[in-house]
Amino acid sequence: MVSRLDLDDRYRPMLCGWGGVPMHFDVLVHNTLKESYQYEISRKGVQWLGLLPFFWVNLFTTQYKDAFSANAYQFVIDAKRDGYL
Repeated sequence: MVSRLDLDDRYRPMLCGWGGVPMHFDVLVHNTLKESYQYEISRKGVQWLGLLPFFWVNLFTTQYKDAFSANAYQFVIDAKRDGYL
């Protein structure tokens, strides 16, 4: 049996966050751990039936491949800032 509350949730806007993917970088100097960097890729979005006509916008948002590249770039920047590269 479907309650009225369950039906109402379909029509209310809600902010959602999906699980993240951790990325871990270690800096080793002469096989000794000097620094460890951790980054997380996560998805956030809005779900609402009224936004269905705008679903095509997702084609232009960042994909996981771009997010992994951005994290690797951020690691290089952080490691340079800390003097490891």
